Amino acid sequence: MLRTGSYPFHLKERILSPNGHLSNDDCAVQIGRLIARGTTHFLLGHLSQDNNRPQTADSTVERYLSGFTRGRDYLMGVAPVETKGGAVIF
Repeated sequence: MLRTGSYPFHLKERILSPNGHLSNDDCAVQIGRLIARGTTHFLLGHLSQDNNRPQTADSTVERYLSGFTRGRDYLMGVAPVETKGGAVIF
């Protein structure tokens, strides 16, 4: 998403750096490890309307966690994305 998105090159470069953002796949792996260690509550955040939409992040993590049952083994929410106009999207 990021590589083909509309962000300027310098921003893409920073986000893709080792100190940039966590990918949905990497996030899913970490959440799986945390569930195995007993963590039960998660909130996906720092999402955008342009590249990583809440539904995309949620479905990616959910797909990876197929060995666990949402609502039984863990609870996961998705933080809303604020638009430029100040409205909140859930």
